[in-house]
Amino acid sequence: MSDRKSEQFEAHLLTCADCWHEVTRARGGRAIGESLRELAPQSLREDIRATAQSESSSSGRFQLRWLAAAVVAVTLTAIAGTALLRPGHGDRSMVQQPESIAQAIIDFQNGRIPAERPVERDAPDLAGIGFTVSGAGSGEVGNVEVDGFTYQDQAGRRLQLYVSRRPFPEAAGAEMILDGPGSPWMASSQGIGLLCAQKPFPLLALSEDPDVLQELSTYLSVS
Repeated sequence: MSDRKSEQFEAHLLTCADCWHEVTRARGGRAIGESLRELAPQSLREDIRATAQSESSSSGRFQLRWLAAAVVAVTLTAIAGTALLRPGHGDRSMVQQPESIAQAIIDFQNGRIPAERPVERDAPDLAGIGFTVSGAGSGEVGNVEVDGFTYQDQAGRRLQLYVSRRPFPEAAGAEMILDGPGSPWMASSQGIGLLCAQKPFPLLALSEDPDVLQELSTYLSVS
């Protein structure tokens, strides 16, 4: 579309409840799709290359087709098995993440935050740990209404912070920081660390550097 058509289209999305509902559903579907990507093992890819190079053209085509079918079968089996197992710690947890957690991870990977409307609150001041605000916006992350803020420090470390009026769901593989119900938790998925707490306000923070989340937890005295 032309720039003008694109602007008109985006303006319509922000004012049409039906269209925006479809956008939200599409985001959820994309989050699920992104979570299921899985490469074939390196050893299997090397076997395929070796077979393709060593076999004659006729037998090679047959063998390659057989191996390609095997790759598909192995990959689908791995995906199905992963989806059925309750994940523990680490990157495997992405498959079972709640919608809002999965969407927050994808948004962080793509360097974006919700921007449907202006934020309702000021960005939390994180200057005490060296972070300044680089972006702000309000909208939905999955099924949670949030104000979103992006931060960066002089070393280039990124921090994304979502603030909500209600608690965020617990991530798969979360580790509680304190004892008792409602404890703040930390988790890791797709190489991204997450911190969630109810106090001093319901928040979800993401960073590729776990030290950033530890600094944030101490600075805000999360509980």
